[in-house]
Amino acid sequence: MQEFNSFIKLYLDEDYFFNGSLVVWMLLLYANVILYMIDFYALVKRKSTGETFSILALPCLASVCGAAMVSIFVHVPAPGKLDRFSRALESGILNRILLLVGISYGIIWILTLFSQGRLSSGTRSKKEILRWVLSCIPDYIYTVMTVFFSLWHRLTGKSFFTAGREVILWIYLYAIYFLCCKIILLVLALLVRLYSVRITFFKWKEGKNPVAFLFRYFIFYQSAMVRNLLLFELIILVPITYALHDEGWTFNSVVMVVFLWLCAVFTVLFSAGPVMKALERFQVWGEARRIKEMFCREYFMQEPVFKNENYTVTRHFLIDEQSPCTFYYWPVLKSVSGWVIDEKEYSRTIFFADGTNCKILKQEADSMTPVFEYARKWQEGNEYAYERKHVTVFAESFYTKLLRIIIMILVMAFMLVPKLLK
Repeated sequence: MQEFNSFIKLYLDEDYFFNGSLVVWMLLLYANVILYMIDFYALVKRKSTGETFSILALPCLASVCGAAMVSIFVHVPAPGKLDRFSRALESGILNRILLLVGISYGIIWILTLFSQGRLSSGTRSKKEILRWVLSCIPDYIYTVMTVFFSLWHRLTGKSFFTAGREVILWIYLYAIYFLCCKIILLVLALLVRLYSVRITFFKWKEGKNPVAFLFRYFIFYQSAMVRNLLLFELIILVPITYALHDEGWTFNSVVMVVFLWLCAVFTVLFSAGPVMKALERFQVWGEARRIKEMFCREYFMQEPVFKNENYTVTRHFLIDEQSPCTFYYWPVLKSVSGWVIDEKEYSRTIFFADGTNCKILKQEADSMTPVFEYARKWQEGNEYAYERKHVTVFAESFYTKLLRIIIMILVMAFMLVPKLLK
C-alpha cells in the first residue's frame, strides 16, 4: 500500500496545480458525479419525495463536496510531464494493487446491483436494468484499461508506457482516478442502502401495547430519516458532552450543552412530524387504542386479503408499503374515482372521509385490480355507513405541545444566551 499511496500523492504535487489539464479535469470529474447522481436518484427513488431527498442528502453532499475538493487539489499534468508517473508504473507491486482496484470495482458493482433488487427480486424492469448497465459504460472502460495494463506488466515484466505513448498514459491516469472515485461512490451507495433500510423483522404479538409498538415501529423501524438523524446527533453530542464533563462543568459549558441538546431534540421531533400526524389519524377514526390493536393484529398476525410489493390490504386497512407510515381505514371509504389525467399521467384515486386519499398510477393498475375490487365491496356493503358530517376535533396532541414548548425555549435561548455568556 505504501507504493500505492506514493503513486496517489503524485496527483497532489503542487507543481501540477492550474496547468493546462485543470479545465478538462474539472469538466470530466463533475460530469462523472452528475451522471452518477442521476443514476443514484433512480436507484434510491421512493414513493415519498421527501423520503427520497432525505436519502439522497448525504451522497449528494459528499459527491459534490468531494468533486470540488478533488478538482482543486488533484491534477494530472499535461503530456510531456509524466516521467514520474511512468517510472512509478514500472513497479510490479503497484501494478498488482491497480489490478486489485479493477477487480474490487467489479465486486462492488455487483453488490450494488443486487442491493437495489435488480436481479434478485425482479422489481426492476428490463429497461431500467439496461439503463443501469449503459450508465456504467465509462466505468467498464476504466476497469478494462486498469486490468489490461496491469496484466501487461505482469506477463511481460515491463511497463506498457514506453516513449511515444504518453497520450495513452495521460488517459490512463485519468481512468485510474475516476475509477477510484467511482468505487468510493458505490461504497457510499451501499452504505446509503444500509442506513435507509426499513426494519421489518420486529412483529407485534398479542399482549404487547399497540400504542407503544406502533410508535416504535413507524418512528424508528420504518422511518430511516428519523432513525439516522437521531443516531447522527447522538454520535456527535455524546462525545462532546463527555469531553466537557471531563474538563469540568462551567456555566458556559452547561448553557452550550443544554442548547445543543435542545436543538437536537427539536430537529428529531420536527423530522418525525409527518409520522406523528399519520399516527394521530387513529384518533380521528374513533377509539384510538382499539383501532391500533386491530391494525396490529390484522397487519402483523393475520393473513392479508391481498398483498404485493406496493400495497397490503387487510380487512379494515389499506397500507402503502412504499411510503413510511401511510395507511388508510376502509370504514371511512368515501369514493373511488375513474382514470383521470393528472400531471401528465393517468391516475385513479381512492378517497376517504377523513380527508386522506390514495393515488394509484396507471402503471400500477394491473397489480392493483384486487384493491379496487375490495374498495368496491366496501362501498357497496357500507355505503353511507360513515356519514358523520364532521371535522373531528380532538385535544391537541402531546407531540404538538412538546414541539411548541421546545420552539419557545429555543427562541428564548437565542435571545438570552449571548447576554448570559458576556
